[in-house]
Amino acid sequence: MTFFKKTIIAFSLFLLASLCFAIPGVTPLISDSSGEFVYYRDHSFSRESYIGLIFYDEATYGVRYFAPADSKKRLPALSFLVLVTIDSEKIGAVEFTGEKVEPLPRSEEETAIINYLHDFLYELFPRRERAGNIFETTEITGDYEQFGGRVKFVYDPLVPVLNLRSISTIDGKIALELVTEGKLRSAQDASFNSFSGIPQKAKKTQNLKINKKLSKQTQKIDCDTFEFSLDSQWEQKSPLVWMISSVAMVTASQVTVPEEMENRLLRMLRLGSDCSYPVFASLNVEKKGERTVVSQRFFDSETGEFQIDKKILAKRADGSTVIFSLTSEESAYSKNKAYFDSIVNSFLVIE
Repeated sequence: MTFFKKTIIAFSLFLLASLCFAIPGVTPLISDSSGEFVYYRDHSFSRESYIGLIFYDEATYGVRYFAPADSKKRLPALSFLVLVTIDSEKIGAVEFTGEKVEPLPRSEEETAIINYLHDFLYELFPRRERAGNIFETTEITGDYEQFGGRVKFVYDPLVPVLNLRSISTIDGKIALELVTEGKLRSAQDASFNSFSGIPQKAKKTQNLKINKKLSKQTQKIDCDTFEFSLDSQWEQKSPLVWMISSVAMVTASQVTVPEEMENRLLRMLRLGSDCSYPVFASLNVEKKGERTVVSQRFFDSETGEFQIDKKILAKRADGSTVIFSLTSEESAYSKNKAYFDSIVNSFLVIE
């Protein structure tokens, strides 16, 4: 199951994300690292449309338009990618120093889309600069004619690139909303260029028969610093990985994260990659003392399946962080919710 492989190496990616930058004129809570991207649903178009923005370095960005085929309106799918370099020293405005458009527009309508992508960068980069320091979820009002005049911007420091979560009109209508966020793992990762939206339901589902009468045994790892309970249906694949069939997986590890990197770790754990896209609307982050629980729904475009992912980050007295994760195919989780939740709830840090 491809999503599980992506989950296992997520923390390794976090450790490699040391070369970080930011939009000119912005000092973010979490600096962006190369390959981080976001996709928004843009409601200003008459057809279903998405705008993606990817960060490569402080002077290089990509912005992409995608619209799926619409059989009722007899509209073909459309996709345009604009790669730009900007003057990273220029503050207060965006100045292109280079540009590449793929493919080249072939009609006035397509040219208008390219111009819209230009305006997207020209408008939103300076607005993010003027928003100043964003250390928590922040709402700012302003005028934006493209979205009907007076609008509300919602910024979130954990969202990559622009820290932008949504734009809505004064009467509450959503104009632009975050759909998914991710990070490329390698040059072969096609997650950004191949994004084509997230369906309402899976193309296929997994069947998993669970014997809920089996007794569970406590799994103690790493010198008894944390534990959780699994029954004999789970097979240990490595010192820190357990699986039940190919449908669900549990992982656990203990790491030392400097305090100034804790927010970056939280961001990295919620980003998608390798064509697995988190559904932002499903994201739930709950903090209870020294414990943070991150719950998400992911769509794997390679398999057509959804997964439910639950992570617990627990701070120990010695300053280290324990990361516990349970990932399951959504269909299996839905049919056995109490069973899987009992495993998550069994996780305990031993001081």
